Amino acid sequence: MLADITTPKVKSICANRYGTDRFSSAWQNGSFRCDVFNAWAMQNAGHPVNADYLTSAQYRPQINVDEDLWGGRLEWYRDWISHPKGTVHIGILVFWGMLKNIPSHAKVPMLIHEGWFDHHLGSALTGYETLPETIKQHSWLRIGCWNHYFLNPLEGIEPSQLEASELPAALEWFDITLRQGITPDRRIEYYEIGSDTLHTASSWPLPLERSAQSVFYLSSDTNEDIQNDEARTLSQTPDRMNDIKYDYDPNNPVPTHGGEALLTSMDQIGALIQPEPGWRDDVINFVSDIFTQDPVIQGRIHIDLYVSSSAPDTAFTAKLMCVDPDGTTRNYRSSITTMVLDGHDEKPYIPGEIRKVEIEMWDICWEIPVGARLRCDISSSDFPQYSVHANTADPWCEQKETVVAHQTIHTGETTPSAIVLPVRVAKQ
Repeated sequence: MLADITTPKVKSICANRYGTDRFSSAWQNGSFRCDVFNAWAMQNAGHPVNADYLTSAQYRPQINVDEDLWGGRLEWYRDWISHPKGTVHIGILVFWGMLKNIPSHAKVPMLIHEGWFDHHLGSALTGYETLPETIKQHSWLRIGCWNHYFLNPLEGIEPSQLEASELPAALEWFDITLRQGITPDRRIEYYEIGSDTLHTASSWPLPLERSAQSVFYLSSDTNEDIQNDEARTLSQTPDRMNDIKYDYDPNNPVPTHGGEALLTSMDQIGALIQPEPGWRDDVINFVSDIFTQDPVIQGRIHIDLYVSSSAPDTAFTAKLMCVDPDGTTRNYRSSITTMVLDGHDEKPYIPGEIRKVEIEMWDICWEIPVGARLRCDISSSDFPQYSVHANTADPWCEQKETVVAHQTIHTGETTPSAIVLPVRVAKQ
């Protein structure tokens, strides 16, 4: 709250694992990040709350969870869960709107300290991007291999560049800006997953000339190179038109196992070793051929899905993973969207209609090693990282009854469901 205030007492700011865009922290295209905000609300209710967190996160209708389970009405929590589009500013959301705009009015240089598996990452990078250019020229952005607690998030891997503390960078920053009174030059440092290396850059995101798109299309064909009949193919050309069907039951959601938008479920934060394809009927697995080169994915991944559903509204999730040469699979990015709130515009859905939705993921820098494969799992739930959609047309916070949805992923030339990867291009 000080960055936009002109005062001689504030020379610079160090912001560790922070975010100012609370809407994007709380919501992802109509799905609530309950592992962050549901639990936080229970801890900050102003009175003891003894209810079970997971029971609270699944309670329907969610708009009544405060009075029914928490011992009293919380108007500010009701404001949070009633406005998924981030376009209405009432109650506590007035403050959220003010907070979102502060980076664009910053008056002093900032050190923004983040981690690839911190739930504030998306918001923090949005704040960095909106800094005035005159401030950005003298600010530092540092993204390490951490979760929110500055712990190693990579299961079974010990990064040599972990540097699991915010103190060294903060001390260096304040030594330069306060003790020496020097205005620093722009610095961007980030950790590259896979290669276990630190890199510097002159900008974030990468300039257009340093980034290219690599597209992998979802195919209904079984990947015959893998001894698993449930693994379908990711190919670099669109396949013949086909449909892949599964049923989604909100009363049996897919449990979160690894993710970046988590806080309360500490044992699930990060890149965790994943089960083999076919572990659930409502999780559709796609696996690529072996990589013969080692591309670096740097930036924001998105997945274009052509889907249809028997429900008037529903959700679709994606989890992107690396299958190492030894077969070990870890997740590195995941996200979700809903049929009606795919983006900020509410678009009513007619059951059975084929609709293109986009699943947007947070930034990452990740090298896929030679001999590895890319894997993508598509489903309709990821709980408690995201709220459970009931498959009804009511707003999530008002959903009470649930319906089993019959989901269809469409593939092929006219419905080219695909993963779009931003790949770093070597300097010429």
